[in-house]
Amino acid sequence: MSQVTKAATLFEAAEVARRQSLLDARLTSPVTIENDALAFTLSRDNGCYRLLDKRSGVAWHSSPLNEVFGAVEAQLASGARD
Repeated sequence: MSQVTKAATLFEAAEVARRQSLLDARLTSPVTIENDALAFTLSRDNGCYRLLDKRSGVAWHSSPLNEVFGAVEAQLASGARD
């Protein structure tokens, strides 16, 4: 492995860790349910969540653009949205 490749790999790992930390910081007042394979963590304050695959270490997070667990928009027959 070349020095350039090693440096790029280290930078990428550092950037991944930085972003992971920012996403995890949104999980305030967390509650977690888990089993041997998965851990689901939900923020009681803002609805942000993380689903962690414990075997691979891969985590999926709620959108960083919306701090809610979910949102529903309905359009009435009149055309009004609620």
